[in-house]
Amino acid sequence: MKTVGLIGGMSWESTITYYDVLNKEIVSALGGFHSAKILMYSVDFAELEANMSNGNWEGIAAILADAAKSYPDSAHCRCGCHKRYSRWLYESRADRH
Repeated sequence: MKTVGLIGGMSWESTITYYDVLNKEIVSALGGFHSAKILMYSVDFAELEANMSNGNWEGIAAILADAAKSYPDSAHCRCGCHKRYSRWLYESRADRH
């Protein structure tokens, strides 16, 4: 089983949902006492919101890229945020090599 890196905190409520769904899918697929291998980094949404209010999209990208950099190379990082940040997440992981 691979480890999933989950960037949470876009809202803590949605983070709960992602955690719940990932684990239910693993139990459904594997049964028994299995659970998902998850590394979770939860950002402070207030920091994201402050950047959004000021139109500072680069600041948001920097926060999310820092979160992505915290994962080991073996984790498959996923972020439930807007597609606009996928480039920064990809680049943040590529910068480590």
